Amino acid sequence: MIMRHVITPKRFITSTGCIIYVWILPLLAKINFTEKEQTSISGFISNPPATGAFAVLSYVPLITMWEYQHHLCITRELEKSTQNKLYHSICLFQFCYGLGMICNINYTPYWVCVACLVCFILSYINHSFLLVQYTSPSKFGDYLLKINCACFIILPFTTQMAYWGMECTCYTLMMLYTPLEIIYYLMEESEKNLVDVDEIPRANVVSSQPTSSLNEPPTLREPPTLGDPPMLGQIP
Repeated sequence: MIMRHVITPKRFITSTGCIIYVWILPLLAKINFTEKEQTSISGFISNPPATGAFAVLSYVPLITMWEYQHHLCITRELEKSTQNKLYHSICLFQFCYGLGMICNINYTPYWVCVACLVCFILSYINHSFLLVQYTSPSKFGDYLLKINCACFIILPFTTQMAYWGMECTCYTLMMLYTPLEIIYYLMEESEKNLVDVDEIPRANVVSSQPTSSLNEPPTLREPPTLGDPPMLGQIP
């Protein structure tokens, strides 16, 4: 799998669509698309159109998480047991993500919504720590995961619209992690593939001299032989 095919401009835009959606939920309530007078994402999307839109916008980011994790497992040659941990972890996380959309606060008992939220937070924190431990994310991605885990821990202690704002912050950091990591990965790969022109080996210069004169030491020629000296009484 080539990462350039995973994050394209269209895919990056669709991955951030769900982030924009959660931040404009109060505005959508004014046109009766989402529920009015709510203080949480679950409350705002507690009707079929709003829940359906949230599910559609979540499709691409969740698929991208799977593809990028699978790419890391293959390229970094992780052990089979490690791959199974990551796959089980992301399955649990996305199951709890879907469970939170099903159990909307206006359709199910309050304790069920709280239980789904707790399961979602714990599954995300567990998956984040596994990513940090086994996939060695960038320093920025590492900080992003840890900050988001801290925000999720603070979330139950907020109320009213502050709760909704903290939810949106957690959701934004969660959905931005994978696209930003892929962009960082592609930049890192591009730097590795750059070839310095000065390091290109020069072609061997072919000598015009014959190989024998290069490989054999020069030999002295024999001196020319003169005729026999004349005998006495003989006319030369």
